[in-house]
Amino acid sequence: MRPWIAKASLVVLFTATFACKHSGAPTDQATLASAASGQVGQPVPDAFLQAYRDYLGFYSKTAYPGLAAKYPATKQVLYGNQSGPYELQSTDVDKLARKTDFTPDADPNVNIECTPTFIQALSSFNGQKVDFHGTVVMVHGFSACPQQFYDLAVKLSQLGYHAFIPVMPGQGRGPAPAGAQKGQAPTGIADMASYYSGFMPNYIEEDRYWKYASYINTIVANLPGDKFVMGLSGGAAVAHLIAIEKPDMYKRALLLSTYYHQRDHSIPDPVYDSSNPPKNPELLAMLNTSRNWGQYCYDNTLLGRRGICDAKYTVITGMNRYAANLIAFIKVQVPKRPTWPQIQYVSIENDGGADTVLNAEVFQIQHKAKPNAMSMCFYRNIPHPFLSKYDLPGADLYWMPSFSRQAIDFVKTGKFFLEDAPSVEATADLPFRLCDIPKADMPSK
Repeated sequence: MRPWIAKASLVVLFTATFACKHSGAPTDQATLASAASGQVGQPVPDAFLQAYRDYLGFYSKTAYPGLAAKYPATKQVLYGNQSGPYELQSTDVDKLARKTDFTPDADPNVNIECTPTFIQALSSFNGQKVDFHGTVVMVHGFSACPQQFYDLAVKLSQLGYHAFIPVMPGQGRGPAPAGAQKGQAPTGIADMASYYSGFMPNYIEEDRYWKYASYINTIVANLPGDKFVMGLSGGAAVAHLIAIEKPDMYKRALLLSTYYHQRDHSIPDPVYDSSNPPKNPELLAMLNTSRNWGQYCYDNTLLGRRGICDAKYTVITGMNRYAANLIAFIKVQVPKRPTWPQIQYVSIENDGGADTVLNAEVFQIQHKAKPNAMSMCFYRNIPHPFLSKYDLPGADLYWMPSFSRQAIDFVKTGKFFLEDAPSVEATADLPFRLCDIPKADMPSK
């Protein structure tokens, strides 16, 4: 068990490590309860255990070969045309990945924080009976890991919710290259960007996101009770599809710092070229350009952040194309659908990591058709990946107590976030306001 789980002593954590150790028949309820460090978990159906164990197997070096051969379509969704999980493609990249030692992980090419995670709802906590309420699916951000949702998932498990944190398609690799000390630029960035991007959906593979959402829903359908979904950044765009692909299955969706496109549109989205690689040399050069998230990302990797800091523009464009088609899908479907999940957007003013103007347009499309199902508020002067202490090590996350309370209230009751003063993102048609943060939680000036 990871240290944060051991301290909590209240949840069952299933990751790829679990899949490797338990490779026989589906685990029985006695085994699940015994893994809960003295706490009793809510029952988990065998049908879910089987489906989830197969999913985990795609993140296990030992289980992957047989599963990839048995389920080639799933392998294509999760890894594209690449050979398998955590198999580095060159000696140089292999040396780079091993340069940063993330003990106590057994495999230096993967962190357990970057594998699919399931945290079982508790049936009792602190001596009190806990009623079961359902399952919350949590989708991490583009280039990040399930680690982002650990803390909120633990809180939800204490309240009687299963928490399922899958890995975005082609992601979960690592570690990101890091310098020997803070502020030192890493080496081999271009090689690592090529390696990571070889697995993630590229500019002509946006359909993998659609198939991924459907795959996750087939797993979640095996769980009892109400269903909820939330996501951060690019994960919010995927969570959006998960929710509306099965609108009768999900009651609510919480979309955080939603990424439908980057704020900077100075690099245009490429014209579709069905050849792979594209024949147009200028397009190929643009798609092969490396992008990185800045020195702070490498520094935070040294401090415990998991995920990557580099990628080729082709996979960023893959996400952009997916989101554009998602928006087109929403425009057609939202007026037709008699049911639509209740959706709360929590965005960041002038977000450097997402186009908030586009976010507002997507919100308005849905709000016009389903006004009672939609709400959107903004935080001010808060980073794009605001959810996780792992993304922002050492920062004063003064907004998190209020956010956590309101996120849990939204899941439990459907109560939208409290709002405060007008937001700078407000328009005449969309009078957005700030998400409320109690004065007691605000930092002293």
